[in-house]
Amino acid sequence: MAEALGVAGSVAGIVSLGIQLTQGLLKYYRSWEDQDNDISDMCASLDSLQKTLTILSETIRPPARFDMSTKDSVEKNVNRINEALEKLKDELRKEAVSHACISLISKLNQSKTDRMSAGVGKTVLASAVIEFLESDLPVRGIGLTFIYCNHKENLLQRIEYFIGAIVRQLVERRQAIPKDVRTLYEKHRGKGTTPTCAEYLELLQSLTKECSEVYVVIDALDECIGKEGQIIWNDLLTKLEDSVSNLRLLYTSRHIDDVAGILAGSTRIEIRASEADIRTYVQAQVKSKQLLFEFCRQDSNLQNDILQVVVTKAEGMFLAARLYVESLASKTNLRAVKKALRELPATLDGSYNEAMERVKQQPTKMLAMRALSWIVYAVRPLQLGEFLHAIAVDDLEPDDRSISKEILTPQSIVVNACAGMIKIDEETNVVGLVHRTTQEYLERSGAEHFPDARRDIGIACLKYLSLDVFSRGYCSTDELFKCRLRENTLLDYAARNVGNHIREETERSLHDLALKFLLDKRN
Repeated sequence: MAEALGVAGSVAGIVSLGIQLTQGLLKYYRSWEDQDNDISDMCASLDSLQKTLTILSETIRPPARFDMSTKDSVEKNVNRINEALEKLKDELRKEAVSHACISLISKLNQSKTDRMSAGVGKTVLASAVIEFLESDLPVRGIGLTFIYCNHKENLLQRIEYFIGAIVRQLVERRQAIPKDVRTLYEKHRGKGTTPTCAEYLELLQSLTKECSEVYVVIDALDECIGKEGQIIWNDLLTKLEDSVSNLRLLYTSRHIDDVAGILAGSTRIEIRASEADIRTYVQAQVKSKQLLFEFCRQDSNLQNDILQVVVTKAEGMFLAARLYVESLASKTNLRAVKKALRELPATLDGSYNEAMERVKQQPTKMLAMRALSWIVYAVRPLQLGEFLHAIAVDDLEPDDRSISKEILTPQSIVVNACAGMIKIDEETNVVGLVHRTTQEYLERSGAEHFPDARRDIGIACLKYLSLDVFSRGYCSTDELFKCRLRENTLLDYAARNVGNHIREETERSLHDLALKFLLDKRN
């Protein structure tokens, strides 16, 4: 009994020391706000301390025998330490993000910046900068706007589209709508038209003159391309600089050719994720994969091995780290995980090749290939509802009048079938690939993976438009039309883009199907 109490006393003493240490760390944290390396090292060491506390907690659990009040006291103290540690780690992460943002913001005052490699987290960093600016800048007297470019939305991306978005955000920060904005609105409302680029620019000049500074954050400048695939970012930046005298511009981009020298005066920062950031990300990814985390429990060295190998091979790219973990998580036994860890690809293309092999070996192969082909070759990004209807067309039976809920595949099944290469945006509900490099890889290897994708999508559009649910003819009211679009979510896309998918196809059966649809008097 005395021995048990001695153990408990030792545990209580260590836990008490842990409380003192944690309180000291909380005070110490305030004194080294500019030490980024210290922050990263401290975050890593906190994980080690928490593991020690876990061992201490296990020590006082049954069958250990000692006074229950001592046990309760020790458990309470352990919980207090864990709560303090979580708070500290959150503060450290926030501080690290804040320092990254402050560093970039300081560059904004020098003009425009910065350039990054693929997969290092440009969009996340741009979002963090925007959030930092929104919380730090005063509401009045400062203009703050942001743009997210996307090469898949090139049908929408025009100069007036981006300038209009900037104008809208400037107006939204005002307490009252300016008179010239109301005047322009009234001018176009009755005609059902939209302002011209010149009108937007005139409005932009008017709004920004009342601001002491105007901050503009542009994410993925290299994806700022127009309808025909032409580069428009140079024209956009030129018009912004000509129209806004107090401009503070930050852009993120992969390497882009600047023949005209528009970016010559930029302050450029080459950014890559730190090893500590990649390590933290990989730890979280491993814990989120139930089976992989269970294998780590079975082999105490496995998680450290995964961290060491993945962090080294990722070379500062979150995207590469994600693909590596997805590959390991697909294995069904411990030996397979260790083998896959030894054979991880050295390049992104190698990771994508491995992911496609996994897709083709699964029972859901046909579903995954259909889903990926739609995402890659659709004329524009698809909303989730459109996407689920699109991949369901091949499951239609001759007597189906419409796409019913019974043949819609749950989104989780589709995402899992695609081996981590697709994502669904939580805010916009748009289905897309995890990164632009994924799109580029699939386009390069399209002849191998999706040789008939455009034809197949064209056929799917024709089949969808030929469904009996549309045989009633046109809708007599706007409300009926809106209802038809809601219930048949692929209708708008299929009607607008079927021609784009079949225009260059020469297959006779496809032409016959198109002719049959066009001659059907019910349509």
